[in-house]
Amino acid sequence: MVKTTAKIEHYENRFGIIAIEKGFISQEDLNEALKVQVGEKIEIGKNRLLGGILLCQDKISAIQIDDVVKTLFKQIKIAKKKNCSKIAKDVGNTYFQNQITFC
Repeated sequence: MVKTTAKIEHYENRFGIIAIEKGFISQEDLNEALKVQVGEKIEIGKNRLLGGILLCQDKISAIQIDDVVKTLFKQIKIAKKKNCSKIAKDVGNTYFQNQITFC
């Protein structure tokens, strides 16, 4: 289970990288959102998704978040085809089980 969690975290961290690659946010925007995410995890024990944090900071739009998530799921679909279906399934399930908390 620990190994699966590490793999899922790797995919979740890709949200910021994809958003930068698409030109939606800057590296500085991502760094600030990550600081908020880690701070909240330490203070209240909950981990908001980066998209929600960036949306609250007016750094990204809901349409852009949707675009990034679609890209993530395309990558998961490719991973399935490359015989990585367990990782892809775990990542997909984690995404839908998380409750997205906005502002």
